[in-house]
Amino acid sequence: MKLAITLENIKSVSLSEESEQIILAKRDARAFRPLYERYYPAIFRFVLRRTADESLAADLCSEVFLKAFKKFESYDNKYAFSTWIFTITRNVIIDHYRKHRDTSNIDDYTEKLESDEKVIGEVFDREIDLAWLKEEMDSLPEKQRTYLSHRLFAG
Repeated sequence: MKLAITLENIKSVSLSEESEQIILAKRDARAFRPLYERYYPAIFRFVLRRTADESLAADLCSEVFLKAFKKFESYDNKYAFSTWIFTITRNVIIDHYRKHRDTSNIDDYTEKLESDEKVIGEVFDREIDLAWLKEEMDSLPEKQRTYLSHRLFAG
């Protein structure tokens, strides 16, 4: 199955903008909000797929962002923010199931989460590549940008 790529699929937040948001958020807690707004939907879907309970998913997402906010100073910029936040998410889910379920199946569940985490990492890497492509295309003259858009995204 071929994935159709359109300009609408490209995230409006570039890598440099996200890096700036991270730097600002480390200085001023109020600047964490754009990161929260960008990642909350994907994290919520990730958690919901593993819990099948919207209320629980919302609670766990709150816990994820609270932990991320409290530990934000420890975030290392040489790693992707998405990897860091999804690692926290995975750990919150595992902690939840350890507290609320029989742990005999936790190893199977952990393997599934690690597999899903790799897929999510690939999706975010693709988004980063698309953001870079958009930045590069925006720097081209209008005629070249139009030609490439038709060539790459029209089908």
